[in-house]
Amino acid sequence: LIILRKRPYEQMSGEAVTEAGFREGVSHMFKALDLDQNNTLDWNECKYLVTQVMKQDGGYDSESFKAKYDAMDKNDDGKISKVELMEAVV
Repeated sequence: LIILRKRPYEQMSGEAVTEAGFREGVSHMFKALDLDQNNTLDWNECKYLVTQVMKQDGGYDSESFKAKYDAMDKNDDGKISKVELMEAVV
């Protein structure tokens, strides 16, 4: 899963993905998740992804993902900025 691995573009199978292409994909994902369009991802926005998408694919439940979310929030403001997300996944 994108959010959970460091440099996942290096581990994808099939079509090659450049770092620039991966960054662009993360940027699009960020924009799609930012439901209130305030340029940050709060826990409720991320929790929706976890409970509705990732868990159905056998991924994380919201409780176990919360620790990952908190680790990405480097400035401890309770939100993830695009910069924090990029630093966590690229």
